[in-house]
Amino acid sequence: MEQTIVVDIGNTFGKIAVAFDDGTVESVSRVSHSQMESSLLQTILRHSNANGVIISCVGMELSSIERMLQSRGVRYIILSHHTKLPISICYNTPDTLGADRIATAAGAFSLFPGEFIMVVDFGTAITIDFITCEGEFLGGNISLGMRRRFESLHTMTHKLPMIEPPYLEASIGKNTREAITSGVILGIIFEIEGYISRFRPEKVIFTGGDALFFAKRMKSPIFVIYNLLFRGLIKISLFNE
Repeated sequence: MEQTIVVDIGNTFGKIAVAFDDGTVESVSRVSHSQMESSLLQTILRHSNANGVIISCVGMELSSIERMLQSRGVRYIILSHHTKLPISICYNTPDTLGADRIATAAGAFSLFPGEFIMVVDFGTAITIDFITCEGEFLGGNISLGMRRRFESLHTMTHKLPMIEPPYLEASIGKNTREAITSGVILGIIFEIEGYISRFRPEKVIFTGGDALFFAKRMKSPIFVIYNLLFRGLIKISLFNE
């Protein structure tokens, strides 16, 4: 089975993994931006039989990484809206569309072709995107992620304390810490439930670090797929062979 090195570079850190044709992923490693080039080189050397490298990047400059890949003769794809895709992009400003959103949309469509899909990615930001049953990426919305909401309440006010992201049930706050905790958690839950109620997708996929935490608290059935972006990258890589 062919393998491809897949790279997801986000706003705060990156991940490198090896993905196979069937969508399975292994050897996932979390990497800082400063260590990305050296870590990617080590992965390439360890997996010399890999078919190539595909990179989704929203968080750093890639010129030095591209030079390294070119100097070693590695087949690579830097994902963008210009890449040949298994989905179509219906977005008014495709040049501003993050590669991560393209990859997760491609991954979602590969899992549920023929169905109207909503993808929620819980990262530094929360993205809510929609893919039609024909594989058209319609677009979506972006809001603050859970950690950034806690940080904003602390830094933009005079007296509210900094709350570390809690993993507990939220209800009516009986003190300031509970009020902040419940306000953020329930705010996100109601926000996403509102999207589901309004747009009525046939499938809802959660991905990203807090996916399971929020999926357990939703009324609607949710598919939690942590490697959705990697699955999209391998499908796009295969589509370009």
